[in-house]
Amino acid sequence: FPSHDNMRLGLVDTRSLLMTLTTTATTHCPFLLIQQSATTTASTSRMRLMSLKMIKFHKDGTQPRNGEVFVFGSNLAGIHGAGAARAALNYYGAVLHKGVGRHGQSYAIPTKDRRIHTLSLGVIENHVAAFLDEAKRTPETEYWLTAIGCGLAGYDHSEIAPMFNPPLENISYPDAWGPYLTYER
Repeated sequence: FPSHDNMRLGLVDTRSLLMTLTTTATTHCPFLLIQQSATTTASTSRMRLMSLKMIKFHKDGTQPRNGEVFVFGSNLAGIHGAGAARAALNYYGAVLHKGVGRHGQSYAIPTKDRRIHTLSLGVIENHVAAFLDEAKRTPETEYWLTAIGCGLAGYDHSEIAPMFNPPLENISYPDAWGPYLTYER
């Protein structure tokens, strides 16, 4: 790993850092996306490391393993009849006829209306913002996010995932969202 003095000063050889991070992430943390903001100069192969963040990922369709809150796409009627919503109802404390917010070990983010029609991206984004506000207020709580809006609601990962930027460290994201999560918004 780069020397402690260089890390303290924020000066790290680019090639060495990327090789170390790639090896470490591949060997120890296959679902961590490591992103960095850096400035470089043309005259040197060193960079000043501005931030280093780790984003947790999981395979979509898998279940939380360590008591995380199960975050799923719902409808405003709270009819949790299929997909991740059904799992939330059966296993994580989701409540019938409650289609928004935290219930038990689940959090419902609406992607469909009361008549089970898909909500617009703007409306979904408002519900995502409310969830992210709660996740920021409760940093001690870990969340297991499903690919909301990308199943029965019919949206593409590229349309929904960017709503969760910048990613938070207390949320585990579906691995398909990796290409769309960034600290730049």
